[in-house]
Amino acid sequence: MDVAPAEWDLFLKETAFAVLRDWDGYLERIVYRHTTAPWRSQLTIASGSALIARLKRISIRNVAMGRGWVKPFGHDLVDRPQSITSPEDNALTDRQASPSDEASFSVDLPVELWLTILGHITDKATLAVLTQVSRTFSHEAEARLYHTVTFDLDPAIYRFCESVLADPRRATLVVGFHLMAIENAYGSTLRALLPVLQSLRNLEYLKLNISLGSGLPSLDSHDEQHRRTLTAILGLRFPRLRGFATTGALSTQPQSLRFVLGHPRLEELEFNGSCYDYSAWGPGAGSSTAMFQALSSLRALACRSWFLHDNCAVAGSLTHFHATSLNPAGLVHIARLLGKRLVSLRIAHCVPFSFQHFEPMSLDEVASKFPRLRFLQLDMEYRVKPYINKHPIVFTAPCPRPASENSVTAPDAHVHARPRSRSRFTLALSYARPQTRAVDMTVAAAWHEFLNRTALQVLRGWGDDCVARVVYRHTIIPYVSVALSADGMRLVRRQDTEMREDEWKWV
Repeated sequence: MDVAPAEWDLFLKETAFAVLRDWDGYLERIVYRHTTAPWRSQLTIASGSALIARLKRISIRNVAMGRGWVKPFGHDLVDRPQSITSPEDNALTDRQASPSDEASFSVDLPVELWLTILGHITDKATLAVLTQVSRTFSHEAEARLYHTVTFDLDPAIYRFCESVLADPRRATLVVGFHLMAIENAYGSTLRALLPVLQSLRNLEYLKLNISLGSGLPSLDSHDEQHRRTLTAILGLRFPRLRGFATTGALSTQPQSLRFVLGHPRLEELEFNGSCYDYSAWGPGAGSSTAMFQALSSLRALACRSWFLHDNCAVAGSLTHFHATSLNPAGLVHIARLLGKRLVSLRIAHCVPFSFQHFEPMSLDEVASKFPRLRFLQLDMEYRVKPYINKHPIVFTAPCPRPASENSVTAPDAHVHARPRSRSRFTLALSYARPQTRAVDMTVAAAWHEFLNRTALQVLRGWGDDCVARVVYRHTIIPYVSVALSADGMRLVRRQDTEMREDEWKWV
């Protein structure tokens, strides 16, 4: 089918934005048009560079003349032709300009610039289009398309398997593989999945967000096949695997432990989910202590706090920890085991039982017990009305000040500067909105204003002591960063476009 003009317009708009973002100072503007659409222009402020004279005006006119449009995995990926030989398939870069086109093409973009643009494209549909319209860039676009794949529906899994089996070279392109569900997959999909996974020899990150069911014998042959497939997956070995993540009951199964022990080069390990019964691992070689002793390169770990028992010999290389669930005394336990080495700490929302004594830790205590800490993320529970719910760490309490400063009150626009006696960390406040709820912009705006005031309160109290900046986000609001100015007397607020969901792993 033909490429919709709206899709091309979006693609060209994203392309122009990426070019201007990376080549600001060299380009004055980009003008583009597709078929009968009017000319559109993206402008930027060009600096005095020697290349401005050469690249003063660039016009890009792309005409879709390929054989068809390929959608992302789960649609028409396997219908892509194995070879592209027709000259019209190369309209994006190989099309020869006629005399009438001279006005449209003042300067041809170099291949290196197009590759830079491709490096910023993340939309799967756009990458799929590029694999069709340009022979020159089809391999580069395909490499990005297959780099990290995520599946949660049977048709998508089956089409991916067909695509890889049709061209084994694609298996070498897969670096990250996220399998979200196969409980309802057909038998043909389960049979095709295993050989495809075996062929992913360059796989570096594997995520299995699936369950093993009850673990009891089943009269349903499909359930048995599903369980056998999962067991077979956990029996595979990937020589370049550096990260493994799993959720729910799968993380507590003996097969998971054997899989981890079979990959001693793991640097990232995530055991998420609600299940916390690790008794199935058994004593001795099946204990978490044996696992940590085998993982000498482990850098980042996500698990429940009680997974780290008192006698746990945690790998000395561990510097990043995510407590996916925390009991009231868990933070003190983490500080005792990992406090002197942690650079990054993420803590999930904690709901203490009524009979448990709950003493939250202050930011001053956090800085003392975690002296190397550079990043602290607190996952907060979603509420319609803005307020700070109870958390293992209380960050709104006032900072203890010397008696000589008790009479000094810093105004809203300024922060009273004091000598800094220790290193500081970033405090990230993240609220996860339930996916089933619609976004209420009034509520979102109220939360945005509330979190902004909270960030200012934290920095007024702790900005010159242990908190370098506060990053916050609620629902659909982009991350916002609030920090002290270089002189420590003003607050600087900006949108943080580099903050990621898994920022705690990369500090």
